[in-house]
Amino acid sequence: MTSRKKQGALLYLAIMGATSAVVGFRAYAAEPAQSAASVVAANPATTSHTPRAAGGSSGSSPRPTPSHPSRPKASAAPAKPRTVTGKVVQTHYGPVQVSVTVTGTRITDVAALQTPSGDGHSMQLARRATPTLRQEVLASQSAQIDTVSGATYTSQGYAQSVQSALDSIGF
Repeated sequence: MTSRKKQGALLYLAIMGATSAVVGFRAYAAEPAQSAASVVAANPATTSHTPRAAGGSSGSSPRPTPSHPSRPKASAAPAKPRTVTGKVVQTHYGPVQVSVTVTGTRITDVAALQTPSGDGHSMQLARRATPTLRQEVLASQSAQIDTVSGATYTSQGYAQSVQSALDSIGF
């Protein structure tokens, strides 16, 4: 390649780079002013305290800049688990009550505090049903669960107690 062609190619690249920068700046300047919260919410990879108002001078607040890809992203502190107790639900075979542990926006555990224990058969059904009911709640992330065959009353009481626990924390 001749020297003149090299110079032409370099000039072309320089012009294209400058044009891209100007186009990018104009697109940024044309954006409406946003609150810092909306900028961060819209693009969590940005780090800025106050975005620059549209049409402002370059001496204004800094433009949000993307995080460097090799730097670890700052994460919010992990949510603390909250355990709440549901109401005692009286069923035909005895009381049912659960406690529900919520971490952030997820149900992370459910424990049966009371299950029907009036007779051996009721105890056996409750012992068989409660692990299944727990898994149903964790899978559905709600009190909308299927009943366990043979333990309909226990299942309904379990779901009602879970729902009351979730309601108490606005979940």
